[in-house]
Amino acid sequence: MANVSVRSSLLVALVVAVVALAGDLVVKAVAWEHFVSFETWVDGRVVLDPRPMSHVEALPGLLDLTAVANQGAAMGLGQGKRPLFLVVGVVACIALAFFFWHSVRTDKRSGGPVLWQSRLYRFTLAMLLAGVVGNLYDRLHHGYVRDMFHMLPGMRWTDIAGSLPDREVFPWVFNLADVYLCVGVGVILVLGLITPDPEPAEAKE
Repeated sequence: MANVSVRSSLLVALVVAVVALAGDLVVKAVAWEHFVSFETWVDGRVVLDPRPMSHVEALPGLLDLTAVANQGAAMGLGQGKRPLFLVVGVVACIALAFFFWHSVRTDKRSGGPVLWQSRLYRFTLAMLLAGVVGNLYDRLHHGYVRDMFHMLPGMRWTDIAGSLPDREVFPWVFNLADVYLCVGVGVILVLGLITPDPEPAEAKE
């Protein structure tokens, strides 16, 4: 029974990864179809030619939709280091596959029911895998990552308190894959804090 439960948990996680990846790629494709007319490469940098309606206020003051070619990491960090991010993306996929394998192996050895922590852990690994593969696909196929979500557009720290620096509160533009990555890392950290270490075999005996 335990092995069946582990296999079903793993299957659910893999389905989640496929669905999440498809959602990320579909959103990117729709955004580029509506916001970008064509792109031009100049000295290794991509320049997007926007369509007439290249900006939408989805939730006024909270969320804008646009199109930004990100040649860096999540949230636009580390611009212009595509080879490095390609290597990091491949290594991350291998590491996540190892964590999947180790999680399944551990649960099979335990012989008991799959705990909710294990299910959530594999679900989170699936989301992380979808995020890594989604952005890795963009870098391989487009040469950059397609971003389209901008939270708190135009809001500046001085709007909150006049003594704060006159800077935008959230200047980054991101995509669904970035959301998967950021939320996934946060969940993994929380699980690491609340999940007790397994008892040594000697103690159980």
